[in-house]
Amino acid sequence: MTLLDYLTGLSNIQLKVKLLLNNSQRPPDEVYSKVRRPSGPTPEDLLDSYKRRNFAARNIDLEIERGGSGFRDLVSIQDADTGARQEQFCAYSDWEALHREGDWELSPQSQIIRGGGMDQYLLSRYTYGAVPFSLYAVLQFNGYAQHAGADSETANAGIILGWKRVEDRYQYYNLLLDGQTMRLELVGARSGDHDDDYQHLDSGVPFIIEDGAEYQFLLQVTPERIAVFVDKVLRYQIATPPGMEGRVGIRPWRAQVACSYFEIREER
Repeated sequence: MTLLDYLTGLSNIQLKVKLLLNNSQRPPDEVYSKVRRPSGPTPEDLLDSYKRRNFAARNIDLEIERGGSGFRDLVSIQDADTGARQEQFCAYSDWEALHREGDWELSPQSQIIRGGGMDQYLLSRYTYGAVPFSLYAVLQFNGYAQHAGADSETANAGIILGWKRVEDRYQYYNLLLDGQTMRLELVGARSGDHDDDYQHLDSGVPFIIEDGAEYQFLLQVTPERIAVFVDKVLRYQIATPPGMEGRVGIRPWRAQVACSYFEIREER
């Protein structure tokens, strides 16, 4: 069965095909994975995967981005009625389009993403924050015990919101997890130095990280408020600061992070 044969058998689906002639002709504001084409899922395989996850029952747009010579094709989905964006980092097609700084790995067998170290960032393909969105992540941390009692030098992993370029620097909001407290901070707003240029936006709430434990995060972000649920319990709320629109993702900092699920979905 060809890709087009599959699509014609589905109702309420619109197909958009974008031909990217080669990497040098891609728009400069887009980020694509420069990974040589390995043996792996074909676009047909990815569509079958989406069908099993019940996306085929929705009114969606399927976009196939042809990767050019030596680069992977990418598959993403949007709601055809609303244009709402969504992506799931651990899905192979979405993983290929993420902006990755540092050494990140996705296991094709377990579909778990692993990364660690300072100045390592895993960021979404799209920007979020212009409309309300939800973020659901299943994360496991290691390295907090090693840095316990180190004050500002603790593991300091976090969930990134609003990553963007401002003039000649990158800045972002970080849901900081220092091992004892959860709070929102603004990073890089003055000098762009992500090590020393940060501002805590409130005193936060108690939140203890245990090495090896798995945490299920749900962030609901609206123009008025950010609400953070952990394991289905509301743990933290803060008024949404200005400039929240940008990429979303993970930073390990001095920790090691294992991510088995990370989905962002606009609420239009």
